[in-house]
Amino acid sequence: NNTVFNEDGADTDFRIEGDTDTRLFFLDAGTDRIGIGVDSAPLSKLHVQDVEGTTLTLGNTAAAASDGDYLSGIDFHIKDNNDTTGATCASIRTFADQNHTASAKGTALAFFTVDDDTTVLDERLRITQFGNVGIGTASPNTNLHIQGSNNGGDLEALRLHNNNTGSGTKTSIGFTNTNQADYEHAKITATRDNAGRLDFFVGGQSHAVLCVDGFGSGVVGVNTVQAAVALDVNGEMRTNSGILFGTDTAAANKLNDYEEGTWTPAYSASNATFGYH
Repeated sequence: NNTVFNEDGADTDFRIEGDTDTRLFFLDAGTDRIGIGVDSAPLSKLHVQDVEGTTLTLGNTAAAASDGDYLSGIDFHIKDNNDTTGATCASIRTFADQNHTASAKGTALAFFTVDDDTTVLDERLRITQFGNVGIGTASPNTNLHIQGSNNGGDLEALRLHNNNTGSGTKTSIGFTNTNQADYEHAKITATRDNAGRLDFFVGGQSHAVLCVDGFGSGVVGVNTVQAAVALDVNGEMRTNSGILFGTDTAAANKLNDYEEGTWTPAYSASNATFGYH
């Protein structure tokens, strides 16, 4: 009850022509590969190629797709000597994000992988029908929503890494609005010098308006050259140009220096009780 082509395993290619495509389907017997629309030798077990537009369509013929239904996808399967049946180790899948009708096809795209020492697919990333991206959540409510769990610990949900180790290497986050140049609105920059410095820029300023710095020797310090007003890692304010309060503009009234120390008061009184603090 079957039909076999090339049962003897001869090195004989097989080709089907279309109306205009002379290699609509091509079986390369020598490499055991199949090409669809490929005008040369297939590069993998199945090689699909087209001039432009959709190259591969995955369909679903369900009578009706409801919100949350798995529509179609691609499973990545592994079968080796440890497992005679194999298992799916990763997957890309589409899900209905609403009850589908002829004029409503809201759909989400999700990516799955399998944790170490398990065989269960876990969703890692989802793009909703609105274009929101969720990492660790299937219900992102912003353009990028990152979610994790670390009870009682530090959850580093996002890391920006500059792989260059040269002096002055920086990693930045820029905030821009429509019709504004890059970083014209605001920017936060982390610099590797002095064991890390965080600078805050606004309005396209060339110097940071706020700087938090710590030196590699373990001594808390501040780089006041970079910022008009700066905070050290203890949260104490430092300044290199002075601070004016309220609407005062007199240079002589700038608070640009202060000293810390101890003192012992002396006092005398009769028929009175008082103290100091």
